[in-house]
Amino acid sequence: MLKHFSFVWRNVAYRTSQSGKLYTWYNNRVGEERVYAKLDRALVNGEWVDTFPDSLVSVQMEGISDHTPLVVQIENKIQKKATPFKFFNMWSLKDQFRVIVQRSWDQPVEGTRMFQICEKLKRLKYPLKQLNSEVFTNIVERAPKDEINLKLLQEQVSGDPNNVQIPLQERERLINNI
Repeated sequence: MLKHFSFVWRNVAYRTSQSGKLYTWYNNRVGEERVYAKLDRALVNGEWVDTFPDSLVSVQMEGISDHTPLVVQIENKIQKKATPFKFFNMWSLKDQFRVIVQRSWDQPVEGTRMFQICEKLKRLKYPLKQLNSEVFTNIVERAPKDEINLKLLQEQVSGDPNNVQIPLQERERLINNI
């Protein structure tokens, strides 16, 4: 058993970075009789290191045991897969949308028709993401305020159904706050 562990320790396992206490065990004695040792370890393999390169082991306080708990911390630097592009219908309600699409579509692309379409669509990705971040940011924070304003306009419509200006204002507010 010890030979197998030694082989794994030397050839297969990777040791992760460590923070916290230096030792993972003590003999529950006091004074000069107290002995500390690093008995406990966290071992990972190559796949773990590739997936979580910034992970580290945090050695905690002993608590009621003579061994310290080891907590493996996975940093937020996990490599994310690229998210697919998503089209939001609300973009088409903005005046800038038509300009962005027209500008991209008017630029010539060499190749087959299918290649040209694909390239023009690829070219639209960044400007549309930029439009989204510039115009549609903080939607969650803005939603309650816009909902109150919309409710007020709807109450005005109910109170004065013959006034044609109020429904126009309501529609304008809906379009501008999307």
